[in-house]
Amino acid sequence: VADAGPLIHLSEIGFLSVLQLFDTVHIPDAVWTEIIGHDRVRESDIKGVDNIHMHTLSKNLIANFVKVYQFTHG
Repeated sequence: VADAGPLIHLSEIGFLSVLQLFDTVHIPDAVWTEIIGHDRVRESDIKGVDNIHMHTLSKNLIANFVKVYQFTHG
């Protein structure tokens, strides 16, 4: 699972291709929004890496996770 920082910095130095070392790179929707929505990484560059999968979670799924996490850890 990728965070925004490494993706931004790999893009800055022109080395997004290094992500091909992994079988799959999962990018959560929030990270996608941070890197693409704020023009930190060009969408065409990130989509040029074949093993990247962007994930969007429903608000209900996130709310259920938070509810369970708070209940078991709070």
